[in-house]
Amino acid sequence: MAFRQLLAQPEFRRLWIGQVFSNLGDRLTQMILIAIVGTRAPGSTVALAAIMTWTVVPAFVVSPFAGAAVDRWDRRRMMIVSDVARSAVVLALPLAAHWPAMVPLNTFVFLLFAIACFFLPARLALTPTLVAPGALVTANSLMTTSGMIGATTSMLVGGIVVEQLGVPVSGLVAAGAYLASAACVLAIRHRAPPAANPKNPSIAGTGRLLLREIREGFQYCLSHPPARFILRTLFLLMTASGAIFVVATVMVQQALGSVTQDLGVFSVTIGAGLFLGTVGYGRFGARWDRPRLICGCLLVCGVCLGAFTWGVGVRHSWLAGWVTTVLLGMVVAPVGTAINTMVHELVQDRLHGRVFSVMGIVMNAAMLVGLWVAGLAAARSSPAATLAAVSALLAAAGALGLAVGRVRGRAVGGIMRP
Repeated sequence: MAFRQLLAQPEFRRLWIGQVFSNLGDRLTQMILIAIVGTRAPGSTVALAAIMTWTVVPAFVVSPFAGAAVDRWDRRRMMIVSDVARSAVVLALPLAAHWPAMVPLNTFVFLLFAIACFFLPARLALTPTLVAPGALVTANSLMTTSGMIGATTSMLVGGIVVEQLGVPVSGLVAAGAYLASAACVLAIRHRAPPAANPKNPSIAGTGRLLLREIREGFQYCLSHPPARFILRTLFLLMTASGAIFVVATVMVQQALGSVTQDLGVFSVTIGAGLFLGTVGYGRFGARWDRPRLICGCLLVCGVCLGAFTWGVGVRHSWLAGWVTTVLLGMVVAPVGTAINTMVHELVQDRLHGRVFSVMGIVMNAAMLVGLWVAGLAAARSSPAATLAAVSALLAAAGALGLAVGRVRGRAVGGIMRP
């Protein structure tokens, strides 16, 4: 099914547009945090890692319960409440930034991302209820595209707005984006019943039952080869993402001389690459072996990241940064779409929320590792040297994944078969 045909379906189109606005709010919030840290502790990778830690911690505290709740409650309503709540919290960030102590700011950041823990699994679990099974690859490609558009638009707008007008105006824009997302989801008329429908609703709401369902999600992921492959891939990719976020941010600020504006420009180029990669995978990806594709993308991603590090960190070249970020986006984009499609195809609907929450926990744990390991390493050496090490790790992991499949006399895609 082509993108145009899928977008012709009103219910899915509303979800897709709403996700664009939601991602706009998410990425703009990231730019606000970068600007706050850049003002309070210029050039410090450790300070940036510290504030970003509070965006990750909710995954361990809230995500397991959020995933189980998604499987039992109305997913559409949960998305609306999450968006409205985030719009209120993001307005408080500029006020907390002026407080001498970090406790108010850290508290609001934690609360903001705790609410997001409910939104993401609800959106992922709602998607397959709005489209036919044969359209899942295209649907996931479009949802990934919405993330790319949101990231590109918000980082560019945020970079310019924060640099020129300051954090308070950016907070207003982010709040408006979340409210626009809520309005789009509110317009969805489809009412999918909860995947789990216990006979006794009062028991369903107890912590004991939620913990049991969380345990089911972990047991499923650890006992099925496809899920284990997905978790390993996500851990590697998100460890690298955490490292890149902290170290590349400071490297660009030091090499090119701005706090957020050049980061916003690079978000456009990487967003263009992500869009091209997502469109290409959505059009031709159904015929490709997904695990083999993922390993190949990791290999090329490492090469592109190394080229970006040399071009920006060593040569201080805008042009090299633009070209390499486009290429980097193109090879990263298929990975997320392929992983989401594998989960939708191989996991029962009643477990979708729990499995996506387990994935969220692994992703955030890996990002936390990447944030601190890279932040401390860059403080002791240099941002460019740290990024070079990350690029080598990605390339080696991708090459090893492809080689292991051949050595065992089978395609890496065999991992997909239970």
